Amino acid sequence: HPNHFFCSYCGCKFSEEVPFFEIDGKPYCEEDYSRLFGKMCQECNEVINGEFITAMDMCWHNECFKCRVCNKSLCDEAFYCIDCELYCEYHYQEKEDLLCEYCKKPVDKRYVFALNKKWHPNHFFCDFCKTVLYADSGFKEYKDKPYCKDCFIRLYG
Repeated sequence: HPNHFFCSYCGCKFSEEVPFFEIDGKPYCEEDYSRLFGKMCQECNEVINGEFITAMDMCWHNECFKCRVCNKSLCDEAFYCIDCELYCEYHYQEKEDLLCEYCKKPVDKRYVFALNKKWHPNHFFCDFCKTVLYADSGFKEYKDKPYCKDCFIRLYG
């Protein structure tokens, strides 16, 4: 009977205009079918209808697959996932503290660690005379900037 034909989840009645989906012999309205059995977007938690991206056993709407920091689309880009949050390469390296303090570009295996920051070896230099410094050369620090000994004495006595 039409009056006894309703969604197994929400109880809404079906009519000829309302589509239904059957799972294990039970009818579901389109909304409940999508919510209960469809793919959910990792970012917005909405049901995915249409095109989507799958990565690391998770799904995203194409428009939701973007960097957490800059909102850059990652559909055709390298991406990194930390705690189910997506990052472009630059913001991943920034988050993981893998950028040179001076140029803000990624450091590789060789870098100087000084003033609690990472630097490309040729980017760790005296803030005044621009002479390249070495972490073990006895540089001085003033207001979070490195100085060679001579410039530090000349400027700050």
